Order: sequence, then structure tokens, then C-alpha cells
Amino acid sequence: MGVLVEESGSGRIEHAVDMILFGVVSPALTYWGWTVVARARQAERLLAAIDVASPDAFIRLDPEGRIGFWSRQAKVLLGYSARQANGRTLGELLGPQGEAVWLRLRDMMRASGLVRGQQALFHTRSGLEAPVELCASPVRDGVGRSGGMLVVVRAVRRRGERKETIDDLRQRLTENVQQLARANAERERAESMRYELVSFASHEIRGPLGHIRAATELMYSGCRENSPTCQRMFGLINRQLRHVDELVRSVLSAANIEAGKLVLHREPMSVMAAMQEAVQAMKAVRECRPVRLAVSADLPPADADREQVVAVLRNLLGNADKYTPPGTEIVLAAEESTGFLTVRVRDHGPGLPHVSPERIFDKCYRGPAARGVEGYGLGLYICRQAVAAHGGQIWAENHPRGGAVFSFTLPIAQ
Repeated sequence: MGVLVEESGSGRIEHAVDMILFGVVSPALTYWGWTVVARARQAERLLAAIDVASPDAFIRLDPEGRIGFWSRQAKVLLGYSARQANGRTLGELLGPQGEAVWLRLRDMMRASGLVRGQQALFHTRSGLEAPVELCASPVRDGVGRSGGMLVVVRAVRRRGERKETIDDLRQRLTENVQQLARANAERERAESMRYELVSFASHEIRGPLGHIRAATELMYSGCRENSPTCQRMFGLINRQLRHVDELVRSVLSAANIEAGKLVLHREPMSVMAAMQEAVQAMKAVRECRPVRLAVSADLPPADADREQVVAVLRNLLGNADKYTPPGTEIVLAAEESTGFLTVRVRDHGPGLPHVSPERIFDKCYRGPAARGVEGYGLGLYICRQAVAAHGGQIWAENHPRGGAVFSFTLPIAQ
């Protein structure tokens, strides 16, 4: 004889949430995601094929002169691997000659938009001289803004060795630049589609989330039982909705940063007030560790975008809360230094992983201690970009008495 069990109100609500999130949103994301990934992989394959087949070296520099792409032939020619080169300037990697070349290429690019046939002398990692010929073209990002330049480097043979004609060199350089321009255009289209996907998904997800939250609160207010179990289930639903909303915000922030759409609304602001707002926002999402504020009463205001500063603090506090053991506190402090305010977030967790401290701020980086911990590796990346947009710095270090300390600076309002 079967027994019919009536599904509880909280169970029906959870089932409705699952049906909306995974029955409506997931198919749309899957369709658009496949398209973006396919285009991005096509561009990557084209660039990889050019890198393997070409005897020339390719170096991509961002608007500040930092290396973003370092080809295999660049390693052969100059002795540095892509891991050693990426993220550094030519001056940091190759010394004064590299800095002089970057400044010359930058000025010529601004003047004419294209650089050809420039002679230079680099020193390899082993100390040998490497005479080269340079050709450079501008690179645009997904929204048409300047994304730096692509430099083609050809080794010049020394006197007494076989020489190729200038026409041959120019023709080969032109062909390589054209191939790379096509690959870059394909990559730009993929980036543009990715941004459109993120914007579409954010809008389509946050709308239903708002309706679900409103319906949940209405059902809770009209719940006749109002039992501890009912309260606990409604609280769980609300926390999960806030968690999904926070994830959508993080993905959209990362997309805006990469598309060059991060706009700051700077004004004199209280860092103490931003700290308190960030702590309250985190407590609304999760049951977090206690946070102790250590801020002097005469701390001057910062010249910053309040919303962005609160977002940075929320990300750092959320990161600290994930790794701080129960029963220990998170310390949030701020102090004045020369022309800047330094904000610190200290936890009592396992400390930083055994990697370069800069790497933990890379997009989607997840250290060994992150296994089993919720997160997508976007928070620290967003923090770094937002702080840099203010002209500040962000870094992480281990505390002598255990745990990690994340610090960042903001300019003081004049």
C-alpha cells in the first residue's frame, strides 16, 4: 500500500527556483557560450599557426608598454620565456635599450599609426648582442579603443653573412602583419560577442532573480506556520539568491573592465563609511566571521569612487571570510601614508599559496587551498583592476603570526 506525502511549502519554493534558474537561463547561456568559445578558439588556432610557422618574433605591448604576448621565436631570439616576459615592460626585461625602443615605437605610432624598418640592438638573456629590425602596428580592443601595439621582430644578419634584400624583408614583414591583423580582428569579434553575452545574461538573470526574491518575501510574510523550519528555509533561499546576484555582478564587472567600460565617479569619500557598508553587505549574504575595524578618527577622505571602493572591500572581506577558521576574527584597518591611504584586510587562514604573489590577482586563478571553497577566481582580479584605475596599488603578503594580509592604496582627496 503506497503512502502519499505532501510536498512542503519550502520544498515547492526551492523546486520553483531551480526550474527558473536552470530551465530558462542555462539554455540561453549554453547557446551563446558555444558561439563565443568557437570564435575565440578559431582566433587562437590562427595565431598559434602563425607563431609556429613564422621565423619572425611577435611581441604584443599594452598601452603602458607591458608585454601581453611573447611568441616562441621571441624566446629563441632573446632567450626569455613567455612566462618570464609577460607582464613586464621591455625596459624591465631588456634594460635601457628595451626602454628606448618602446619609447621610440610609441612616439612613431602616435605620429603615423604604423612603424616599419626600424633598426635596434637588443641584448639577449645570455648577454649577446642581437641586431634586429622592427615593424609595428596598432591593436584595437573589442570596442575600438587603443589596445597597444603588435611588434614584429626580425633578426638582422651580421656583416659577412647572407643578406636578404630590403624588398624581401618588407614583403615578409607585411605578410606577417596582415596575417596577425586578421587574427586580431577575429579575436576582437570574439571579445565583442563575449561582452554582449555577459551583458545579455546579466540582464536576463537579474530580472528573474528580483521577481523570485520579491515573491519569496511575500510568501514569507504570509506564511501561516512561521515555524523555525519555515524561517530557516526562507533564509536559505534569500541567501542563495543574494549569492547568485553577487556572482552576476562579479561577471559583469569583469566584462566591463575588459571592454574598457569601467567609469569612475570620483569624489571625497569616507573610507570608514565604505568599510562599514561593505561589512553590512557581506553579513546580509552569509553568516560571516566577526570583523574588527581599526581606523583612526582623523583619517582624511579618499579621492575615489565610493561604489568601486565598497566592491573592492566586499571582495577582500569575502575572500578572507572563506579562509578564516571559525572562532577567529577578520581585521579591517586603514592608515594614512605619503599622499595615500593604505587599507588592509587580515585573515587567520592558511596564508598565501607558494606562487608569485602577483599571480593570485590573475583572472580565474584558484590556489590549492581553494579546493572545496566556493568562488570563481574573479574577485581579486576585479580588485586589482579597480584599484589600478584609481592610481593605487594592491598586494598580498603573509602575516608573521599566520594568515594573509591584503593591502591596497587610494589617493587622498585634496
